[in-house]
Amino acid sequence: MLDKFEWKKWYTLVLVANAIYIIVFYLIMTGNR
Repeated sequence: MLDKFEWKKWYTLVLVANAIYIIVFYLIMTGNR
């Protein structure tokens, strides 16, 4: 079982990864027009 610090760190990493994925996908979609 993870303590709150570890849980918060992993949750932040997931949010950052999702944000990067969305930004890259958006740039690719807008760049192809």
